[in-house]
Amino acid sequence: MRLDINFLHQHRKALTSLEKKDKKYYTYTLYGAITTTIAACIIAGVSLFLSFSADQVLANRQSLEASIVQQEAIERSALVLAAKVGSLAELISQRGDKQQAITYFTDLFSGDVVMIKDIDYQSREGVLQLRIEAETVFVFESLVDALESEQTQSQFESITKSELRRTREGAYSIVVTVVLRKDNVTEAN
Repeated sequence: MRLDINFLHQHRKALTSLEKKDKKYYTYTLYGAITTTIAACIIAGVSLFLSFSADQVLANRQSLEASIVQQEAIERSALVLAAKVGSLAELISQRGDKQQAITYFTDLFSGDVVMIKDIDYQSREGVLQLRIEAETVFVFESLVDALESEQTQSQFESITKSELRRTREGAYSIVVTVVLRKDNVTEAN
């Protein structure tokens, strides 16, 4: 009988040991399941947060793109306007140089019987070409003297005379090519 009792005792001891191991495995499994569940919740929360943030960033990007597209026409018209204003300023400056030269020659010849016939202005090069006509040879001499004077020469970069002609009526005409000061032309460009 003693063998039976020892057998039960050993069997009970083995079962107790097995229960402790099972309880230990059960605890580890429970901790693992809880940790996995917590990790899954954290991952799901982070995923939701990132998804929400990405949606907000995408919405902001789309609204900014729409705003840029809406303002593109305004920007384009502003750039065109700026270019036009720049071109107009350049033209006005170049015409101002031309007007100053024409006014200078008109004032220079105002007392004599001199007529400025043709005016040709090349704005890019800053060259003004005038056909000037004098009624008599004496007026023509004073015209040439005025063109060759120190005061007139100092006003312009260069003054050249060409195409001297005498008309049937006895009037003299000459083509005067005036190069405006380079600093005026380069400032306009």
